[in-house]
Amino acid sequence: MTEKSKVVWILQTGEPLHIDSDGRRPMRAMNLANQLLNDGHKVVVWSSRFDHSTKAFRGEDESPLLPAGLEYRLISSTGYRRNLGPGRLIDHALMALNLWRELRRVAQTDYPNVVFVGYPPIEVAWVLTRWAKAKNIPTLLDIKDLWPEIFLSVGPDFLQPLVKLAFAPYFVMARATMKNATKITAMTTSVVSWAYKFARVSVPADTRFFPLAPFADEPEEVRDDNARIWAEQFRVGANKAITLLYVGNFTRTLNFSPLLDFLSIARKAELVVKLIICGGGDKKEEMCRLFEDWDEVMFPGWISRKQHIALAKQCDFALVPYHCSPDFEISIPNKVLDSLALGMPILTSLDGETRQLVESHDLGSFYVEGRDIYEFAVAQDSESLARMKNGARELYQSQYNGKTIYEDMATYLVSLEGV
Repeated sequence: MTEKSKVVWILQTGEPLHIDSDGRRPMRAMNLANQLLNDGHKVVVWSSRFDHSTKAFRGEDESPLLPAGLEYRLISSTGYRRNLGPGRLIDHALMALNLWRELRRVAQTDYPNVVFVGYPPIEVAWVLTRWAKAKNIPTLLDIKDLWPEIFLSVGPDFLQPLVKLAFAPYFVMARATMKNATKITAMTTSVVSWAYKFARVSVPADTRFFPLAPFADEPEEVRDDNARIWAEQFRVGANKAITLLYVGNFTRTLNFSPLLDFLSIARKAELVVKLIICGGGDKKEEMCRLFEDWDEVMFPGWISRKQHIALAKQCDFALVPYHCSPDFEISIPNKVLDSLALGMPILTSLDGETRQLVESHDLGSFYVEGRDIYEFAVAQDSESLARMKNGARELYQSQYNGKTIYEDMATYLVSLEGV
């Protein structure tokens, strides 16, 4: 390490890690860590031994060769089977307790210069920001979800007072976490503003936001012949056809009901349609049942990044089919930015920030009903599709390029030392 090098801690759970061997695409923790390493800093990543995505524990022997200057410290917890339920809350509580125990053992000579804290979970973020503030170590709190406010959407309206009472400790911890942080950031300015308002703190003039942007794909990935051959099986031979693509987890946040209406309208109009739904998750069986009578729908399962790139090249639109909810409406899901990087026009049911981005840059359409999808899709020709595809790539390069964003984020994080 040089005199200008810093020791940076990153706390991030629920994401792929360098030590995972299944080739999942890097997200916030890995991308930020890689950039900090490129800048010559030492990085210590704190994360959960339990893998949120696979619902399995990372083994003790999972220690692939890591980049120089990178260290991992995994925190034990109970794990959980479902994303919603008391099991996850118990897991997070135990993880926070174990983090607190680990922090007590850290020698002063091993303290970091700055700390990046991924939020949620609330409990571990509360423990680390409280510890760092006591040690006069600056922290950057990165908000991804509106916890605990979003908890209040659980159950009918008449139970809201009881729900709020039950989650009162989480409100206390969350507000303390945001107040203890040196700075708060998020994927959009709206989320940053929500956090400071929730914490009852005025928004600082130098507040920054950093989208959850992907890195541009390398040329060799784009030209992968095996992925291209695999994707050919989904090609539609008809001249006038519409191909829609969704890639991601199957969760309760998705709303595919308008797609059923769209398929019905398209079939009556004798329009050739192909809906390709890639991925898996808690709602996989429910999703398959929803479309079991539709030959136009295909479920390839989980696909690799190379397959995603090849498939995107022969599809007309990327689907971002979420239910509208306060947390999603003030954020921009990574699927939107992935679609921009792939040069795909977007069809979305998500109002708010995502709708504004799509419509203001003429990159697709917002829909409420299946007829909205049909009317927009059939109105497009090869020229308009090409224009939207080029516009998506240009917007990604100018505003959502992962390389530029993480360079800025790493610089901003390290600059907090001494603030």
